[in-house]
Amino acid sequence: MNVYEQLISEWLSIQGYVVINNAKVGRNASGESEHNASKGGWAGELDVVGWNPVTGDLVNYEPSIDAKSWPKREERYTRKFSVAKKHIKDIPQLAAVPKGALKSLRCVAVLSHSPKGMPERMKWLDGELITHDALMDDIEQWLLDNYCVTARGAIPETHPLLRTLQLALLGSYRRRAGKRAA
Repeated sequence: MNVYEQLISEWLSIQGYVVINNAKVGRNASGESEHNASKGGWAGELDVVGWNPVTGDLVNYEPSIDAKSWPKREERYTRKFSVAKKHIKDIPQLAAVPKGALKSLRCVAVLSHSPKGMPERMKWLDGELITHDALMDDIEQWLLDNYCVTARGAIPETHPLLRTLQLALLGSYRRRAGKRAA
């Protein structure tokens, strides 16, 4: 799991999601994959899957910092989203969830940037695209709304990346937002 996936996992987890990382899905009985020419036996791997048992929200985040062309990205994410939606119920940790408790799957690509002239958040392919900056804005706003400075409520040690962001963005005794503007 890379640092991008770890950050998203921590953020979902602290919000009450059951988080599953790097879930291989779509095992073919013959050992051949329906999507993988190497006959590796799996249709794909879902980077970060989160299910919120209170709201029923089910989400699959697929972060990437690749520098591929947009046509290549579209091809890759069309396949990734298709595999996720087809095989989400293959994940053992979700097998015991009662039918009807899972909302439809939201697939989110988190990319370093969107094409020139396009927004940082948009419907894309059969899911959503958000940029790295938009994700960081969401996390920073969530920190402001829920934790503020560490002296008044530190993120638990079990979430080291979020705790580091809390310290870097908000400080320990005072808000740093005014200091950043100076």
